[in-house]
Amino acid sequence: RSIIDLRPLNLLVNFRHPILLVQSEHDQMTPAASARAAAARLARDNPNFTYLELPGLDHGFLDANGQPQYDQVLPRLDAELARQVSLDQDHQHD
Repeated sequence: RSIIDLRPLNLLVNFRHPILLVQSEHDQMTPAASARAAAARLARDNPNFTYLELPGLDHGFLDANGQPQYDQVLPRLDAELARQVSLDQDHQHD
């Protein structure tokens, strides 16, 4: 069986730990519409799922002028990951 045969969404649907899906609005590699569809399915099946869409950015977190927006993105990711770790720790004690 090849890695190409794997369907990540099918694997994640049954995953019970917190999941964070980060998507840029103008990502040309993975369209936001695809991520939104995946997010809808994961949110239905996992109460600890979070979807974070970054408006106005591309796949590399660059804005429309080609300027990196890491100073905007990284604090949001840091805060969300801290929240996810907290959820996972709470989940382990259930």
